[in-house]
Amino acid sequence: FSHAPLATAVRNAGHQVLMGGIEWVLPNIASVGLAPVKISPVSMEEVSAFMGAMPEDPLDQLKAVGRVY
Repeated sequence: FSHAPLATAVRNAGHQVLMGGIEWVLPNIASVGLAPVKISPVSMEEVSAFMGAMPEDPLDQLKAVGRVY
């Protein structure tokens, strides 16, 4: 998660930090020590249908994820 270092720094500065995500990424959010909050009932299948197949090339992966945002 590109947001994790910033969120951790803000939390370490004394702020309450929650990170929202869809259900299947909540364990990943918790694994970096942040409080996960489910923000949508969207399933992995729905995300995959929207994004299509994930490219193999790392640079193309970054571009594909960026299009989702």
